[in-house]
Amino acid sequence: IVLMNGGGNETTRRNHDNCHDFSSFADSLKSLRLVDDTIIHELNTTIPTRTASLANQNATRNNPSHTVVSEAEISNKCQLLFQKINEAYRKRQKAIQICVDTCSQEVDSLRSQYESIPDDPEVMRLFRQKNTKLRLMKSERDVEDVIHTRTLKAFKERCGRFYDSEDLDMFRL
Repeated sequence: IVLMNGGGNETTRRNHDNCHDFSSFADSLKSLRLVDDTIIHELNTTIPTRTASLANQNATRNNPSHTVVSEAEISNKCQLLFQKINEAYRKRQKAIQICVDTCSQEVDSLRSQYESIPDDPEVMRLFRQKNTKLRLMKSERDVEDVIHTRTLKAFKERCGRFYDSEDLDMFRL
């Protein structure tokens, strides 16, 4: 699942290819979740804590040559980070939906075959296999909600006082 530059036809074809193998699907999601996996580290390295901000102000008073990170710079970093988080989330949501839709179509097709030929063990096996894969893919939506909620909570805790956006408010925590 590689969604880049708006997700053109080539990207959609590759998404469908990954949808047929759940382990490829899961590996693709894992790589797309890298932003969320490193959010705490990224926040710690780019956004000063309140304690660090106070220490920074005190250091500036004691040493005029000490560099202070302005709130405007922090706000800009938070905005860029939010855009990065939001873009990754949308790519994952789109990838999951493409695979759920693809797998749903396969399950529906196999269900029709199974209903017309109920005694065929191969159709029954494939139907159960695809149905299990569909449930696993649907469960990734729930996993995605948990990951996104955790990421936004960390983001709001560190960037909430520097970055305020209507986009941020549309995500409920």
